Amino acid sequence: MEIIVLNRRRFDALEERKIIASASDKLAITNLKLMDQLYFEAWNKKDWEMFRRLHTKNVVVINIDGTKTIGIDEYLKNIKQGLDTFKSLIVKAHPIRIGSDNWTSAVGEIELTTQDNKKITSLMCTAARWENNQIAEEHLSQNGNALIEYITNSYT
Repeated sequence: MEIIVLNRRRFDALEERKIIASASDKLAITNLKLMDQLYFEAWNKKDWEMFRRLHTKNVVVINIDGTKTIGIDEYLKNIKQGLDTFKSLIVKAHPIRIGSDNWTSAVGEIELTTQDNKKITSLMCTAARWENNQIAEEHLSQNGNALIEYITNSYT
């Protein structure tokens, strides 16, 4: 298996060529479509009821900072607190999507607008384990030095 570390230049090349890894099985394809719905409809439109429906009640989330959140209520609480840091945070694209059986992963290009109107584009990755069309386990990671630098400088 080849692992590619994406930097901004590599990401642009992927986007230009429209390279997308796709799943070959029906369950994974269904879950990838649900993942798109989660981000492009629920997350971007702040439809927290849809977001809730796409997660199990006791979802386990490994957050970007390595902490663990258990339960959809706690997860939504953390999300809403984090969103207060930014004027907006939207997912622009999923240039890479992969899936196998009940596991999916998507790299998302996110665009943030800070409280002082600075635009930051970053990459994040979500890996999810699905049960009955809901995420039961979610692992989040983020790659974006500008975002990390902004957050670090905001709290020091």
